[in-house]
Formats: sequence, structure tokens, C-alpha cells
Amino acid sequence: GITSKWFYHTLEKIFKNKTLDKIEDYVPAEILKKYHLPTLKTALIWIHKPKNIRDAESARKRFAFEEVFCIQLERQHDKFIYRKNKAFQIQPREKEVAEFLKRFPFSPTKSQIQSINTIIEDMGRTFPMSRLLEGDVGSGKTAVAATASYVAQNERPQNKTGDKQTFGNLQTAYMAPTEILAQQHYQSLEKLFSKLNIRVGLLTGSQKPNLKKEIVAKINNGKIDIVVGTHALLSENVIFQKLGLVVVDEQHRFGVEQRKLIKQKGLGTHFLSMTATPIPRSLALMIYGDLDVSVINEMPPGRKKIITKIVEPVKRNKAYQFIREQVALGRQVFVICPLIEQNDEPEIEIINYPANPANEKKSVLSEYEKLSKHIFPDLRVGYLHGKLKSNEKEAAMSKFKDGKIDLLVTTSVIEVGVDIPNASVMMIEGAENFGLAQLHQFRGRVGRSIHQSYCLLFANTNSTRASERLNFFEQTSDGFKLAEKDLEMRGPGEVYGTEQSGEMNLRLAKLTDRELIKKARDAAKTIVLNLDKYSQVMSKVKDWENRVHLE
Repeated sequence: GITSKWFYHTLEKIFKNKTLDKIEDYVPAEILKKYHLPTLKTALIWIHKPKNIRDAESARKRFAFEEVFCIQLERQHDKFIYRKNKAFQIQPREKEVAEFLKRFPFSPTKSQIQSINTIIEDMGRTFPMSRLLEGDVGSGKTAVAATASYVAQNERPQNKTGDKQTFGNLQTAYMAPTEILAQQHYQSLEKLFSKLNIRVGLLTGSQKPNLKKEIVAKINNGKIDIVVGTHALLSENVIFQKLGLVVVDEQHRFGVEQRKLIKQKGLGTHFLSMTATPIPRSLALMIYGDLDVSVINEMPPGRKKIITKIVEPVKRNKAYQFIREQVALGRQVFVICPLIEQNDEPEIEIINYPANPANEKKSVLSEYEKLSKHIFPDLRVGYLHGKLKSNEKEAAMSKFKDGKIDLLVTTSVIEVGVDIPNASVMMIEGAENFGLAQLHQFRGRVGRSIHQSYCLLFANTNSTRASERLNFFEQTSDGFKLAEKDLEMRGPGEVYGTEQSGEMNLRLAKLTDRELIKKARDAAKTIVLNLDKYSQVMSKVKDWENRVHLE
């Protein structure tokens, strides 16, 4: 019952009774002048009743700038406060780092070496490192993190007698989003560090109480040098003796508050987070304003390109035959489904593009039933999804890793980090339901060995938009280009992950506007670096934000 005419007359009353004269502009006048932006009062008038298109656009630009500015102000302030802490200044021995890198079964790429050097430089400063390591799936971020952990461990204290120095001065916490991934990292690091007398431990939520108690005691008294764990590391009873480095894997799976909690486990602790979801530069600057960003933008030499194909419905049987041939060669297969059961909620937020109404989204349990009984009754088929108990998930993954399962039917639970070198086929059912960034994560689960790998996309949709996306994915293997396309077509939610998408609820700002983000970021830095001069800006912004939320 509210009409445009009612809005018009109500706004006219506000403009005439001089209500806007009482509104205080929280963006400093010199910043408005520098970036040619109207005041808050002028912008409110121009956005409601502009005299021309130029005024309307100027007002929109002001409010778009303001949205990014407020987010960046909080991010830059967090960074400023964190840098006030005194850091453990770690001065590595270059020769020993070079020797450590020889332990890997490959030569590091230029991007990896550059990232390692930047991280080492950060760890030698007077304030704590706060860095994001961004790289495509399979680009070798784990090797960089392991080197950072070695550098932290290799800071050896000189004992009073002047004898040979010993390890164990600083501890490293390595946090992963799932138990499967934590277990995998633990095994890799244990293998890498055991010969160096660096003690590696594992702490997860599903461990038996006695074992967990023992591990926590060892962390607390410094008898574990590197501890790999899940959210269990955030527990109040986990107290590090001297936490020198925190590594957070799959950064987008953890909230900002969780990030702060793990940082607070130590004083002067260096912080390195990693993400295998390639993020467009503009989005990375927006989300991770409190972190410095390093990018690994090349793949290890010799890595074969994964052949990606959209499979038409009429060629499904031919695809099944191809899968059978791959298994006969000793390879293994992932089968991804959007749902656990029919009529169930998806484990991730899926896209509801217009699809064939008769087509039900594939579910893990129905697909497992079909494949194991009718299509591949002679092959070993298993399944995995998020509702299984931790020990059941672990058992399924162990069987697959040990080659006791030929086909693993699963949901997006295997999206990150799982390393099965023998898997050569990624079959994705209902591919139109997933975003490009997520499809790329799935594809990254294969192609991890010398075997040629394949990604088969099964879709049933009449949507031109969905077809355009899948065709682009079929032709593009660059994760950063895919992320840019996702940002262009779908917005930031899919690129960043659904857990924190609320933070990106922008009304007027566009994340594709790099220039605007840069200006707002620079303005926020100016405020934070001159807090004496701009002491009231932070409180004004908070007050304004609170009022907007209440309204």
C-alpha cells in the first residue's frame, strides 16, 4: 500500500524541515575533497532527487566508497593493532633453509621461492607477520608453509655451556578445517620433520579423551614443536608454551573471530593463512584488508593438464565405459553429487539455475545405490558425506587412499585438500548446481600424479547462463580467470565461500570496481596511521553502522 507518490512527499517533508542539517558526516572533509566526493547531506539529497544524471552518479559513488571505506577501516585498524605487538624476530640461516628445500621431491617454482623469501623477511621484522598465501589447487602452498614452520623451529636458543643448539624454542600451530585434512597434513609433516628431531603432534575433536588429554599436556609443556589440528586447537585448555607461528589452511573455512582466537594463543606470534580458492585481486584486497597477500601463480613443472569434458546425456553410457577402462588400468574415480539424499538440504549453497523440471538433483545415496548395484556391480564402490560420523568418514577416506575402493561417491566434503594421487577421474553430477570456483576445487582433487587425469561434467539444464559457465570451465584451467568469471556472473559469495558471505552484503559498491576499492583502502590507511588526528572517526563510523543496522 506504500506508493512512489507517498515516498516522494515523505522525503520532501524531510528535506524541507532541515533534518539533514543535523546529520554529521563521519568521512573527513579532506578525504571527500581528495576523491571528489559530495558530503553526506548533499549525497542524500542527490541520490533521492538529483537534478541530473551526473549528480545521481556522484551520490552513488559516495555511498559505494563509504561501504568499502567502513569495511577497510575495520580491517586496517585490526592490522594496525596487531602490528603493535612485539614479534619473535626469527633470523633463519640461509644455508639450512636451502638444505631443507632439497628434502622435497621437486624443485620449488619461482613463485614458491618468492613467497618463501617474503615470509622469511616478514618473520624477521619487529612486528608479527600477518600474511595470506594464495595459490591455485596443486601449486605447492603446503611446501611453503612447511618451510615457514621449519624456519620457526630452526630458531635455536644458545644454551649456557655454548654446546650445540637444540630445537624446540618456538612452537607452530597448523590449523585445518576438517579432520581428514588435518590427518593428511600431520602425516606429511611427520614424514618431513621426524628425521630432524622436530616433534609433530595431532589434535582433533574425535580423538579419545585420554589421547587428547595427553596431546594437550605435551602442547602445554612444550614437548610438541609443531601441532596440527582442527578447531580443537581453539579450546581453552590448549595453552602453548611459546607459540611462534600459526598456519591456517583453507582460510575461507574459518571466521574472522576464529582467526583472532588462534592468534591470541601467543604473544608476538607470526600468522600465515592459506587459501586454494583463487581470489580476484579486488576481492582479496576487500576481504583480507588486514593481511598482506602473496600469490603462487604457477604450477610445478611436469604437471599434466586435466582434460575437462561436458558429457551430453546421450553419451552417459560411453562415459561409464571410459570409467571402467580407467579402473582396469588401476586408477580410481571420484563421483560428486549436490545432495546427500533426495529431498535433502545440500551440504553447500547451490545455484538454482532454471533446470529441466523433471530432473531431480543427484544424491550421494541414490547414486551409490545405482552405481554399485546396476552400473558397476563388479567394482568396489563407496560413499562419503558430511552427516557421517568422523570415524566413518576417516574409514571411507582411508579405504579410498589405500586403493580398496574404486569409485567414491561423495558430496562437496572432499572439496579441499584431500590428496589421492591414484585418482584420475573426477565425475561431477549436476555440474550446473556448482559455482566455477567450486568446480575448480573438485577438479583439483585429480591430476596429482604422473597419470593423465580427466574431469567429466554431467548437467541437465536449459539455462543459457549455466551452459555459458560450464563451457567456460571446460575451456579454462586457470583458477584466477575462473574466479574473475564467478565474481562477474555470481558475485563474491561463491568465490569466497558461504560461511562469511554476510560480510559482503554490499548495496552500492561493486567488487569489480578495483579503482574504488583501492581509493577506499588508501583512505582507511590514512585514518588508521593518523589516529591522533582522526580520533573520532572510528567511533562515528561505529555509531553510524549501529544506527543503520537498527533501522
